[in-house]
Amino acid sequence: PLLATFEAYAEKSRLEWGTPGMAVAIVMGDQVVYSHGFGVREVGSQEAVTPETIFQVGSISKSFTASLMGQLVDEN
Repeated sequence: PLLATFEAYAEKSRLEWGTPGMAVAIVMGDQVVYSHGFGVREVGSQEAVTPETIFQVGSISKSFTASLMGQLVDEN
């Protein structure tokens, strides 16, 4: 029931933000415990997003790296 509620929330949020598609993963420890695709890969396309869909993240990877480095520093 919790995942169904989460999926409904994720899809509602996707539609409210006008995002064509997204993939969500939940990681616990070193294992993916949930993954799901929502929407389509490209506006006007019928090709669905799956957990295996590759997204181009561009320059955002720099902030991901900085955040992870900060976490590592916090953990010594």
